[in-house]
Amino acid sequence: MSSHDTKNPNGGVSMGHVIEPPDPNSNLLELVLSRDNMHLA
Repeated sequence: MSSHDTKNPNGGVSMGHVIEPPDPNSNLLELVLSRDNMHLA
C-alpha cells in the first residue's frame, strides 16, 4: 500500500496522506494455491 502527501491548494501546507485502495490482485497467488482451490483442481 502506498500513500502520497497532499498539498492544500490555498497554501501548500501538507493536509495528510491519501491512502490508495488495496490491489485486488495482490494476493492472487495465495488464492490460486489455497487448499480449497487445490482440491477443486
